[in-house]
Amino acid sequence: MKVLITGGAGYAGNALVQQLISNKDVEEIRIFDNLSKGKHVLLQQVVKSSKIQFIEGDILDNYKLSKSLQDIDTAVHLATVKQPERFHHYMEQVNHWGTANLINLMEEHSVKRFIFLSSTEVYGQSNKEINLSNEIMPETPYAHSMFRAEKYVKTLENKCEVAIVRIPDIYGYNPAMDFSYGLNKRIFDAKYNALLQLDADGLHKQSAVHVNDLAQLICYLSLTTPEQSIYLANSEHWDGMGIYESLKSFYPNLEATFTSHHLRLQDNIIESDETTQKIIKTKTSLTTGIEELLSNLNY
Repeated sequence: MKVLITGGAGYAGNALVQQLISNKDVEEIRIFDNLSKGKHVLLQQVVKSSKIQFIEGDILDNYKLSKSLQDIDTAVHLATVKQPERFHHYMEQVNHWGTANLINLMEEHSVKRFIFLSSTEVYGQSNKEINLSNEIMPETPYAHSMFRAEKYVKTLENKCEVAIVRIPDIYGYNPAMDFSYGLNKRIFDAKYNALLQLDADGLHKQSAVHVNDLAQLICYLSLTTPEQSIYLANSEHWDGMGIYESLKSFYPNLEATFTSHHLRLQDNIIESDETTQKIIKTKTSLTTGIEELLSNLNY
């Protein structure tokens, strides 16, 4: 089997490539990435693997993208942009039109399976636990761009096997990890700044998926006929104060500041579906994920 991964040099891509390399059914892993985030780590890690082919290219570059699709069995689309949201036009170009561009080119090739990494932000904010039955109500520019991308993905459903994986924030150790937002940023701030900035009262619950759990799910879907069209990634729930207390056990001098402390923010809890729970054989606990990340930060 030959697998194409757009955005394959990034955070989720790094973990996915490691899973695919060890699978005997995978003959070739073709990484398509413009390296805009400076993630060269993967190339250094796997350059000796005969399974890897790297193509430096942009998701809007029709010529390179079309070449990358030749003889591919499964395409995994990870190349999206989340930060910063102030660049609305660029986000729309990459997330929406980049996905549309890939799908249009896929129709010229005999790709059998397409996996798209989307976001649970397409559901908007909700006081109730979010599951597959929730109504789609995107609120942010990022969420709107991802939902529009999903609509394009669904046009493939009668032409090849399709799976959309909606995820909350990703966290956990990986050589290409991102410290710019979410749980990873809080862990980084605790270690290097001895300070956590908490929103409102720090008690609203949020969800995060460990990068290795996500890679397990995408790897499985890449190699197997999907049982359903949409999946919610397995996630752990956390709140700012809970993370503060947990990290304080590692760093006794850790302090916390509160922004908009007079507010009570809505919980944002994602419950993964039953099929996803069965696929993820070894789910990483929040405690284990944090400890592993901290143990791999050298300074």
